[in-house]
Amino acid sequence: MGDSMKRLLFGAMALFMGAGCASTSTMGLARTLNKGAVQGWVGLEGGGIIAAPASTGSTTAGAGIGYPMIEGGVRVGASDHVELGARLGFNGIGLEGKFALLRSPTMDRGINLSLAPQVGFFGIGIGPVFVGSLTAQLPLLIGIDFGGHELVLGPKLFNQVYFVGVSDSGSGGGAVVNLLSAGASVGFAIKAGPVRIVPEVSAVVPFFATGAITGVSGAATGTGVGGVIFQAGVGLLFGSANSYERPLEVAPSLEAAPPAPQPMPYPVQPIPLESPPPPPPQSLEAPTESP
Repeated sequence: MGDSMKRLLFGAMALFMGAGCASTSTMGLARTLNKGAVQGWVGLEGGGIIAAPASTGSTTAGAGIGYPMIEGGVRVGASDHVELGARLGFNGIGLEGKFALLRSPTMDRGINLSLAPQVGFFGIGIGPVFVGSLTAQLPLLIGIDFGGHELVLGPKLFNQVYFVGVSDSGSGGGAVVNLLSAGASVGFAIKAGPVRIVPEVSAVVPFFATGAITGVSGAATGTGVGGVIFQAGVGLLFGSANSYERPLEVAPSLEAAPPAPQPMPYPVQPIPLESPPPPPPQSLEAPTESP
């Protein structure tokens, strides 16, 4: 790829990223939520782009841009192994999922492995100009649990499509830039009662790019783009005290056994108070005859 192509692609990328603020974060655990669990989250972050230097004559120049990022969303456990969610922030709107490949019995100690695809869209129109972006990323999340906390490692592929359109007095034009990147994120989910605190850093490096401009035949394509897109921040996950593992079931307490039934008393015929006394018993000896 020539230096002029690099400057064109990174100039367009910086312009579109400055408008769209694409997010490379995960802000979550590798472990999926329990079935029926609901979790809200918010992330306070910042990011930037550092373009690969491009030589211009006898000088070497680079480009860079930084931006703040606030995003948040909600997630629901569709099952113990499938999690679905949506997000909203400076980077626009997005959908996300998480599919467990390996889930440890508890978070006291174990390893979780999941795929967590995400897609997002951002668009804004200013007068005759419309700028937008489509993003998609596929992280493979590896979670190492100990004591209810989780270290989250996330190698990922990250793809961005940035486009701009101009329409003025019946004429118009546009440009599209597509960047395919690879990178990783590292986070640590700290359990603090009903909240989990997740500091996280992420970075991706573009390695393949295409660009096209309306009215110009053909499309520019290049590899070895270079540069880096990075992001860092802290996320807060709410409603997660028992969202990842259920409390231990307590065995029911043994209740006192009911008293054994008492035997029925032998029935006794009551004696009337005014009844005559019973006759004396008859003697068993034969009566003697008088002389």
